Amino acid sequence: MYLACWQSQSFDSDKFCNDGGIFEYSLNGGITWNQVKDEYILMTSYNGKVKTGVINPLAGRNAWCFVEKEWVKSVVDLTFAKGKDVEFRFRLGTGIDGAAEGWYIDDILSQSCVPGVNEFNLFKPYNLVGLFLYNR
Repeated sequence: MYLACWQSQSFDSDKFCNDGGIFEYSLNGGITWNQVKDEYILMTSYNGKVKTGVINPLAGRNAWCFVEKEWVKSVVDLTFAKGKDVEFRFRLGTGIDGAAEGWYIDDILSQSCVPGVNEFNLFKPYNLVGLFLYNR
């Protein structure tokens, strides 16, 4: 099972990761959240580590950072959540340095390959248990 989306960000710096976005999941109804590890991001991985000292709640974490005005496709392998009730969210953390336009996420799709159908892999859409856009 995979989650795919298109994203574009225009954070406040081309050189420093003062702001950043991450993808998180919860297995307990949103009581606690865990960041999806880099190894599960198959396309357009996190591209920086959020800088400390800018009062960003994501400081020290790998994240999507910098100014990337072009739309890029991200794909996340969700096999770590197979057979579990899971909620997902995109989380944006901002620091106190600078000002910027923000983070855009579009065309979110969850899909799974259906084996044994002719020679082709077909994709069957799944409903997400929960998906939230979150801004601290």
